[in-house]
Amino acid sequence: MTASEKMSDLGPILQLVIDLDKLQPYYHADTIVERKPLRILRNEVIPSDVPLKKFGQPVSFISSDQAGGRKVPYLEFTQINMAGETATVTFRYLVEGLAGNVQLHRTPEGWKVESSQITER
Repeated sequence: MTASEKMSDLGPILQLVIDLDKLQPYYHADTIVERKPLRILRNEVIPSDVPLKKFGQPVSFISSDQAGGRKVPYLEFTQINMAGETATVTFRYLVEGLAGNVQLHRTPEGWKVESSQITER
């Protein structure tokens, strides 16, 4: 898999992760106004903005300085491994004390979630 292929797959993979049914109850976007737009930490795993949407609007990418200085809630992708037709994504949503792991598989129709696990810490 080339670097450009990985980048083109990143958007669909991350969209599936942020849209996980298991994750939805933890966003509280309907009751906590500060949770919109969804913020994603820009780090070595996600070094640049990826076109993603949540709650009907584009997600916002923030730096660690923005996250720490304002104490804003954010989703952090801690690892993304893509190899051939499979991908594994780990993430955390510290404001809710969550850590998660998602396994995906590429099908002829696109990426699909094979399994996911979310734990509260």
